[in-house]
This record gives sequence, C-alpha cells and structure tokens, in this order.
Amino acid sequence: MITCPACAVDIDFDEEDLDEGDLFDCTECGVNLRVSSLKPLELLAVKDDAAAAEDEEEDFDDEDDEDEEDEEEKEDDYEDELEEEEDEEDDWN
Repeated sequence: MITCPACAVDIDFDEEDLDEGDLFDCTECGVNLRVSSLKPLELLAVKDDAAAAEDEEEDFDDEDDEDEEDEEEKEDDYEDELEEEEDEEDDWN
C-alpha cells in the first residue's frame, strides 16, 4: 500500500513495480504523483504538464517585466547624466 500525500488515501499499488521518477495519478483525488525515493518509499504531488507550462510562462513574463523596468531605469539614469553634463558645460561657459 502507498499513501497519497495529498488526500492520505491508501493506494493499492505493487511497490516492486515502482522506479524512482515514475508518475501516476491518485485513484481517489486524481492528483499527479511522482516517486521521489524508493527506500524509503516517498511520493510527491506534482503539477500536471499544462499547469507547469503555464507557471513557466508566467515566470518568463515576470522576468521580461523586470528587464523592461531595468532598461527604463538605465535610460532615466543616462538622461540624468546628460543633463548634468550639459549643466557642467554651461557652468564652464
């Protein structure tokens, strides 16, 4: 017997047929499970591929937003430097 980490129901499964990294669904709650260790036998609830792909896309979008903000800050800093240089030139003249 294997216990689902999500719903704690006992799943009837032959432990000898399992390999580390095997994926299967809980028969009771339907959560995706992965065998993370054989000795001791440990299962982890994992996201399905569609949800994982969406999360990766969201993470990528967040990085793009950060890059855009960094770029805008650099542009603002550059403009400030140009203004300071112009002011210094005016002071010399």
